Amino acid sequence: VVFQFRNGEQVRTISCVIDPLVDNEKQEVGRLLTFHDITELRNQTLQTERQRMSGDLHDSLGNSLNIIGSNLEYALRLQPDQPEIRRCLQVSYERATRAILDLRRIVDALSPVDVAEHGLTLALENLIARTRRQGVHITFDHLVSAGEGPDKIRHPEHLYYICQEALHNAVEHGRPETIQVVLKQNPDDLRLYISDDG
Repeated sequence: VVFQFRNGEQVRTISCVIDPLVDNEKQEVGRLLTFHDITELRNQTLQTERQRMSGDLHDSLGNSLNIIGSNLEYALRLQPDQPEIRRCLQVSYERATRAILDLRRIVDALSPVDVAEHGLTLALENLIARTRRQGVHITFDHLVSAGEGPDKIRHPEHLYYICQEALHNAVEHGRPETIQVVLKQNPDDLRLYISDDG
């Protein structure tokens, strides 16, 4: 039996093995319950599986999408005379490009920078660097006042995923030239501002 319970801010995973207790006549006289905290094992297993899936997606599906996109781009450069064929190629090329961006986002989500280990600021810097590779200019300012820094807050992964989704939406739907990300530490709170010109 495996179950989870919350201990303050932490969620622990516990396994329970139930073994029968028998007497000399092989009659069951009770049961022995053995509890093991398998939280770390579960987390390591999940992380290993996410990394494996991330690698598989990147190496197989990502490679295939890149080849499809390159071939469609080459076919468009040939400038086919038939407008219907050109329109079909253009739509297919845009869909392939969008699929590549979606795949990168999924791969990043499966294997993100460990926010708890490396801190929110470094995790956001890495996320922004990956998004810049899509050809978007992104500025990132982290303004920290005296006192507790942004890497000491509870649940920093929430801000990381909010920023990840906001950047994805900006690139996908806004087609901006510039995105601004500001992480501002105030005496009483931490604020994340994301704006773009798309």
